[in-house]
Amino acid sequence: MDGRRKLKAFICLLMVNFIQCRTYRFREQQELLDYSTYHKCLGKQLDIYFILDASTSIYSEHFERIQEFVRHIVTKLSIGDRSTRIVGMLTYSDDVQSTPPPLQLKTIGSKMTIVDWISLDNLPHMKGKTETYKAIRYVRLLQDSEFRKEAQNVMIILTDGGSHQPEMTAGEAELARRKGFLIYVIGVGIYLEPNEWTLIASDPDSEYVFNVSKSSQPLLPVVNSFLDSLCGASLALCNVHNAANLYFIAGPGGASRAYHLIDTFAADTMVTSQGLLRVGYIFDHCNCIDKPLARAETYCGKHKYTECLQYPASSKTYQTLLKKARDYASRPRMFRSQVNQAAVLFVDEESIIENWY
Repeated sequence: MDGRRKLKAFICLLMVNFIQCRTYRFREQQELLDYSTYHKCLGKQLDIYFILDASTSIYSEHFERIQEFVRHIVTKLSIGDRSTRIVGMLTYSDDVQSTPPPLQLKTIGSKMTIVDWISLDNLPHMKGKTETYKAIRYVRLLQDSEFRKEAQNVMIILTDGGSHQPEMTAGEAELARRKGFLIYVIGVGIYLEPNEWTLIASDPDSEYVFNVSKSSQPLLPVVNSFLDSLCGASLALCNVHNAANLYFIAGPGGASRAYHLIDTFAADTMVTSQGLLRVGYIFDHCNCIDKPLARAETYCGKHKYTECLQYPASSKTYQTLLKKARDYASRPRMFRSQVNQAAVLFVDEESIIENWY
């Protein structure tokens, strides 16, 4: 009987020491993290969602490295309601994690609290196939309800690439970028597919693709380079604070080639005050004036917009189009006095050679 009591006491003592040891090591790890905000990130309005690849091809040591990288990033951001928010985090493999559900963190203003949540209990290493497109879609569909319109929306995807359905992954990434998301890819693991990283990430690759796959590679230099890009990227966000008229001018025959650039501008521009920015589309086949900023296809595409003037494709000179822009530009001042006005003229090589300008 006494032997049993001694055995129980011995086991309890071991358990207490084990708990104390684990607690001590966790706190020691916390102390190694530097919580001072990176200077370029001060006051930056970013809404960030971390997407962690937890498929079978990501080994345990790589998954630990992924979580370590995320911890270092969180500690250097300017967390707050009026600056940067971590909207959430999730892991995925065959599907987005469900038990437990993805972390919703946008109301948490403490870096240390967020770092505490980064663990296997909350972000499980699920194993399975790499269905990256499902994770991107999940976050994209949260944009209207969880992300701020006035903040730059960001996805940070940590993966080895090699998704099970790469075409679906590329398609979902394109949809997310069109919705205004900046997408970063952090490469990790040993089964690397860099080509897929570039299909997912925003352009240029040099700014939006990073590689931490080498376990011998120190993380901090990569963390600092990443933060330089992340906190500089928010400058691309265009907030309109004063009334302005903007005219896009393209032709002859070159309007369709200007569509992509206009669409990119529209996706990257956040209009924080409705009605301040009005846009005119002056193409050789279409004139549409005093409209909200949108994709060019919306007003001058194949499906005719009833309020816009549509013409057959012609060889109008740039001189004619510029004269139209000048005439239009004089009208809004009658009811929008003192507004700033600007024009963007798209000139391609063919137009210059043919002397159409």
